[in-house]
Amino acid sequence: MNFKVIMVATALAMPIFLKAQNEVDALRYSRTDFAGSARSLGMGGAFGALGADLSAFTSNPAGLGIYKRGGIEFAFGVHDTQNRSRYEDGSAEGQKSNFYLNNVGIVGSTKPKHPSWTASNFGIAYNKISDYNENLLISGNAFNTTLLDVFTSEAAAIHPDDITDAVPFTAGLAYQTFLINPADDNGTYYLPEFSGGTVLQTKRINRTGRSSETSFSYGAAYLDRLYFGVGVGFVGTRFNESAFYKESEFEADEVLSSWSYSEELRTRGTGLNLKLGVIGRVQEWLRVGVAFHSPTYLSLSDSYSTEMNSYFKNGDKYDYESPLGSFNYSLRTPARYMANVAFVLGKAGVVSADYEYMDYSTAKLRSTGSLSDYDFSAENQTISDIYRGTHTVKAGVEWRVAEAIRLRTGAAYRQSPFVSGAAINSPEIMYTGGFGFRKDSFSIDFSLAYQDRDESYFLYDPSVVSETKIDKTRWFGLLSLGFRY
Repeated sequence: MNFKVIMVATALAMPIFLKAQNEVDALRYSRTDFAGSARSLGMGGAFGALGADLSAFTSNPAGLGIYKRGGIEFAFGVHDTQNRSRYEDGSAEGQKSNFYLNNVGIVGSTKPKHPSWTASNFGIAYNKISDYNENLLISGNAFNTTLLDVFTSEAAAIHPDDITDAVPFTAGLAYQTFLINPADDNGTYYLPEFSGGTVLQTKRINRTGRSSETSFSYGAAYLDRLYFGVGVGFVGTRFNESAFYKESEFEADEVLSSWSYSEELRTRGTGLNLKLGVIGRVQEWLRVGVAFHSPTYLSLSDSYSTEMNSYFKNGDKYDYESPLGSFNYSLRTPARYMANVAFVLGKAGVVSADYEYMDYSTAKLRSTGSLSDYDFSAENQTISDIYRGTHTVKAGVEWRVAEAIRLRTGAAYRQSPFVSGAAINSPEIMYTGGFGFRKDSFSIDFSLAYQDRDESYFLYDPSVVSETKIDKTRWFGLLSLGFRY
């Protein structure tokens, strides 16, 4: 395993409180789902050059200039995530579903006084851009490995009288619950309450939350051939993660019956970004566009805590809780560069494709508040080393099968943000389909999407524990209603 692979593995193996404020957060809050309306989702999200749709707020804002009339649109979504894990001799499944407001927006359309400018439109829209809801379960029998080894390494050279204050979220708890014990009075090194053999290791992770964006955007049309757009997005983020790790079913000669380690993380944040776009109607049948999304500047706040419990075969049991920790920091996400093309097949339908480039290695963390002297140099170097620029391609078709009825299908491909050769290097692939009814001033659209990708996870130090392989699938559907005036 090369150096970069080890760093990737370690990033996913560490306990929650150690994962906070590092490359894991940078990736989580930089990635977005395939956001947009039900109509755009049905076409694989490839709607950048078509416009006159709420997806313009999250793709190419020049699409607002294509609106001929004002309108109101909103969409509700349902989301189902299933995780299938394989660790050692065990396999397990986790599932979570949720229902949500996906987007709502209003666009006002006016005709400028100057005859060359054929439209001047302003809009406000709310869009859910990321969904963090999922349950993950890992279980398997491991041999001669325990998370307690990580805590003993962490505690080495710390005097027993100081360990609870020095490492209050991990090794300090293990010491207080007699799961690790000093080998001498000075704490030169510690020994785990585990002599070896087979042990059942189980971990449950529950994640909730989302990132959403409220956008204020403006689009204009010049001679109904060239469209310009600009938008300002206000991002809100909330993320919660609860993890419960347990080791049990020790061999008969062990004095330990079982022990558990619980972690809680709560993150809240707000941010700001800018979007610019241009669309050109080259021919009646051809539209092309480009768009730029600035980095989002996020201000984030974490609070976290841990708890440990131990149970011994002689009936003794111990528990200890950490203090409540908190930390304030900021994140600059990568910029996005987009290109769009659409082929308008008269009244028969459209074929559309979008391309996006995003370099995750350019994300940057910075501390704020009372610990503003911490420079995140190590974390930012890790971000630069393990992440890379990615290419995303979306394509879709809409076909008019009757005067008011459209059928749609599409697909999207997004590269893994991890460097080549990393433990996690599976692309994200999405397949979509849908239909819509559009008549006069009313429209209703429904779309369904399926995503699949593989992930790797390590319960702790990847040099001593086997990889957990996770197959993650997601189904989500959108139902939207639109009214034009």
